[in-house]
Amino acid sequence: MLVTLDAITVDNYEAVCDLEVSEAQQDFVAGNTWSLVQAAFNPGYQTRAIQADGELVGFFMWVPETPQRISIWRFMVDQRWQGRGIGRRALELALEQIRD
Repeated sequence: MLVTLDAITVDNYEAVCDLEVSEAQQDFVAGNTWSLVQAAFNPGYQTRAIQADGELVGFFMWVPETPQRISIWRFMVDQRWQGRGIGRRALELALEQIRD
Protein backbone atom coordinates (compact mmCIF):
# COMPACT_ATOMS: atom_id res chain seq x y z
CA MET A 1 0.00 0.00 0.00
CA LEU A 2 1.43 3.37 -1.01
CA VAL A 3 1.07 5.94 1.80
CA THR A 4 1.70 9.62 1.11
CA LEU A 5 1.33 12.93 2.92
CA ASP A 6 -0.32 15.52 0.71
CA ALA A 7 -1.36 19.15 0.95
CA ILE A 8 -4.79 19.99 2.23
CA THR A 9 -6.52 22.07 -0.41
CA VAL A 10 -9.86 23.56 -1.35
CA ASP A 11 -10.57 20.25 -3.09
CA ASN A 12 -10.05 17.96 -0.10
CA TYR A 13 -10.50 19.94 3.13
CA GLU A 14 -14.15 18.94 3.56
CA ALA A 15 -13.26 15.26 3.23
CA VAL A 16 -10.49 15.76 5.82
CA CYS A 17 -13.08 17.26 8.18
CA ASP A 18 -15.32 14.20 7.68
CA LEU A 19 -12.67 11.67 8.79
CA GLU A 20 -13.49 9.99 12.11
CA VAL A 21 -11.89 7.80 14.72
CA SER A 22 -13.86 5.20 16.64
CA GLU A 23 -16.11 6.29 19.48
CA ALA A 24 -13.62 4.87 22.00
CA GLN A 25 -10.87 7.12 20.56
CA GLN A 26 -12.83 10.37 20.34
CA ASP A 27 -11.69 11.68 23.74
CA PHE A 28 -8.06 11.41 22.63
CA VAL A 29 -8.21 13.17 19.24
CA ALA A 30 -9.19 16.75 18.43
CA GLY A 31 -11.51 17.22 15.48
CA ASN A 32 -9.88 17.87 12.14
CA THR A 33 -12.09 20.91 11.52
CA TRP A 34 -10.75 22.60 14.65
CA SER A 35 -7.19 21.68 13.69
CA LEU A 36 -7.57 23.24 10.23
CA VAL A 37 -8.92 26.43 11.81
CA GLN A 38 -5.92 26.57 14.16
CA ALA A 39 -3.52 26.08 11.25
CA ALA A 40 -5.22 28.81 9.21
CA PHE A 41 -4.57 31.39 11.92
CA ASN A 42 -1.17 30.31 13.22
CA PRO A 43 1.80 30.77 10.90
CA GLY A 44 4.05 27.75 10.73
CA TYR A 45 1.45 25.13 11.59
CA GLN A 46 1.79 22.38 9.00
CA THR A 47 -1.11 20.12 8.00
CA ARG A 48 -1.15 17.09 5.73
CA ALA A 49 -3.74 14.71 4.38
CA ILE A 50 -2.73 11.08 4.74
CA GLN A 51 -3.43 9.13 1.56
CA ALA A 52 -3.30 5.36 1.06
CA ASP A 53 -3.25 4.26 -2.56
CA GLY A 54 -4.66 7.66 -3.50
CA GLU A 55 -7.56 7.58 -1.04
CA LEU A 56 -7.86 10.03 1.85
CA VAL A 57 -7.49 8.10 5.10
CA GLY A 58 -6.11 10.44 7.77
CA PHE A 59 -4.78 13.77 9.00
CA PHE A 60 -1.48 15.03 10.41
CA MET A 61 -0.46 18.40 11.93
CA TRP A 62 2.84 19.54 13.39
CA VAL A 63 3.70 22.82 15.04
CA PRO A 64 6.98 24.68 15.55
CA GLU A 65 7.26 25.46 19.26
CA THR A 66 10.78 26.91 19.16
CA PRO A 67 13.38 27.19 16.37
CA GLN A 68 14.81 23.85 17.59
CA ARG A 69 11.60 22.04 18.55
CA ILE A 70 8.66 20.88 16.46
CA SER A 71 5.78 18.99 18.06
CA ILE A 72 3.23 16.67 16.53
CA TRP A 73 -0.12 18.03 17.66
CA ARG A 74 -2.54 16.01 15.58
CA PHE A 75 -2.36 12.56 14.05
CA MET A 76 -5.29 10.37 13.14
CA VAL A 77 -6.26 7.60 10.77
CA ASP A 78 -9.94 7.14 9.98
CA GLN A 79 -11.49 4.21 11.84
CA ARG A 80 -12.17 2.36 8.58
CA TRP A 81 -8.44 2.32 7.75
CA GLN A 82 -6.84 1.52 11.09
CA GLY A 83 -4.82 -1.62 11.68
CA ARG A 84 -3.15 -1.69 8.25
CA GLY A 85 0.19 -0.04 9.02
CA ILE A 86 -0.88 3.29 7.52
CA GLY A 87 -0.25 5.25 10.70
CA ARG A 88 3.24 3.84 11.11
CA ARG A 89 4.20 4.77 7.53
CA ALA A 90 2.55 8.21 7.83
CA LEU A 91 4.59 8.92 10.96
CA GLU A 92 7.81 7.95 9.16
CA LEU A 93 6.94 10.29 6.29
CA ALA A 94 6.03 13.13 8.65
CA LEU A 95 9.31 12.79 10.51
CA GLU A 96 11.19 12.97 7.19
CA GLN A 97 9.33 16.18 6.26
CA ILE A 98 9.84 17.69 9.71
CA ARG A 99 13.60 17.01 9.52
CA ASP A 100 13.76 18.73 6.13
